Amino acid sequence: NELRAADNPLLGRAAAVCRASGAPLVAVFCMDPSCFGESVTTPFGSPKVGRLRRTFVEDSVEDFRTSLKAAGVKLLICDAAPEVALPALAGIGAVVFASSEACPEEADCERRVA
Repeated sequence: NELRAADNPLLGRAAAVCRASGAPLVAVFCMDPSCFGESVTTPFGSPKVGRLRRTFVEDSVEDFRTSLKAAGVKLLICDAAPEVALPALAGIGAVVFASSEACPEEADCERRVA
C-alpha cells in the first residue's frame, strides 16, 4: 500500500534488482474484493470501504500510475485478491517484492501471499 514513487524504499530496491538482472519491473496494485467490494461490510454492518474512501484510493492509485509511467514502469491494477493475482502474474522464477503490513487483516493477507 505504498503509493509513493519518489521516496519508496521497496520500489527503489526492486528497481535496483531488476536493473542488475536485466529483468523487467512491473508494479501491481490489487483492489482486493474482500476489502473494496461494494457489498463488503464491517462487523458493525457499515460499508468496509465507503464511496469517498474508494474514490480517494482510486485517485491515489492513478497518481501513482502516472508517477511510475514517468519513470518507465508499468502499474497493473488487478480486481483480485493479492494471493490470487500475484502468483498468476509472477510465474516461475520471478521475484516479488511486497511491503510488510502491520494491521492484522493486512498481515493475514500477506501470509496468504507468501
